[in-house]
Amino acid sequence: MAEQYQIAISQRADDDLDQILNYILRKSRSVSVVEKVRQGIIDTIYTLEVLPYRNPKFIPGNDLYRYIPKWSYLIIYKVIEEAKTVLVVEIGHSSQDRQAIVDRLLEGE
Repeated sequence: MAEQYQIAISQRADDDLDQILNYILRKSRSVSVVEKVRQGIIDTIYTLEVLPYRNPKFIPGNDLYRYIPKWSYLIIYKVIEEAKTVLVVEIGHSSQDRQAIVDRLLEGE
């Protein structure tokens, strides 16, 4: 059986998810749509408990950050191997400026 990792969500990623859900609520005015999106993103995050290295690197040449897509969103995370933890660091729309995200991630190292 594959190793199991713990999941942690940074404050930034939690805030990102709140912003996404608030935007969807404003646009759709549907709590059920918001709940579907929230649950879909959370379920996708928890798939990272097993085989978190299966997803592509977010920054070419940088092994630290990886991402998993869900619909039009990118869930960016890093694996903290010594703690057997996957830390979700950011959640954003795939249309966001990727270089701005890379710059933000590299600033935080």
